[in-house]
Amino acid sequence: MTTTWEVKGMEEIVEGIIVVSVVEPISGTDMKAGFITIKTSEDDYVKLEVGSYTAFATLEEGEKVLVQAETLGSTGVTYAKSVILSEHSAK
Repeated sequence: MTTTWEVKGMEEIVEGIIVVSVVEPISGTDMKAGFITIKTSEDDYVKLEVGSYTAFATLEEGEKVLVQAETLGSTGVTYAKSVILSEHSAK
């Protein structure tokens, strides 16, 4: 297990750089939906769903972030609960 993918029950903490961000506004709201892909320092790629339940500081590609994520039961879908800038962010 690595420091960038720590499992706490069904919750995970992922740290890395956003390399893909496909997120669009939800019509008539300030919310967004889609997905982001994080590249960790171990060169792992983690795809995370983003939706109305996601609190975020940024979803921009190139940003170094910490993501609190959770897997939806046995679906295998992992969604981002919160996305914050890492203290080591290059931007």
